[in-house]
Amino acid sequence: MRYDIRHFRRPVCAFPGCGNEYDGNEAEWWSDPYWAFDRAWEDDWLVLDGRHDEPVCFCPEHLLHGGDGRPVRYDPEKRVPAMPELRAFYDDLDAVDFMPLPKPGCEPQVLHALLHSGLITADHPFLLPVCEYPHCGAVFADGPLGAMWYPDEDAAETAVYDSRRWAMIKGDDGECHPKTKRRPVL
Repeated sequence: MRYDIRHFRRPVCAFPGCGNEYDGNEAEWWSDPYWAFDRAWEDDWLVLDGRHDEPVCFCPEHLLHGGDGRPVRYDPEKRVPAMPELRAFYDDLDAVDFMPLPKPGCEPQVLHALLHSGLITADHPFLLPVCEYPHCGAVFADGPLGAMWYPDEDAAETAVYDSRRWAMIKGDDGECHPKTKRRPVL
């Protein structure tokens, strides 16, 4: 079976030894990493520009929370990180009053990750079945909303088989190849 492959991303916590992925299911992977970081930031993750101005994420486990359970936000007049080196990462932001603060005991690890990490995202290829009929190239759509991307070959192949709208033809190589049931107009 032939596939178009697209890589989707999900933010991952850069705190040393953590590795928590931003919560979500397969539908919550993003093709643009910066869109993924924006989504994590909206859900109270700490997202700061690290080395080479690339975003680095930290999950809520490492953030300072107030009595109401919400993250404590940076306030240059009242609440700042204890480490001056870490404070510099906040001072460079336009929207500093919206950024949560790390727990005081987590500040050294957060600073280390900011200084030594690059772009932190989980990366996953999703597959889209494509018709192998010569000069066709039609993509498989299993619903009225259009094409669906599948997390693995088994899920894609099952969807093609179950649709009964595409033929699966066994080739000389022993593999099944998807073909549209109607002949394309050339």
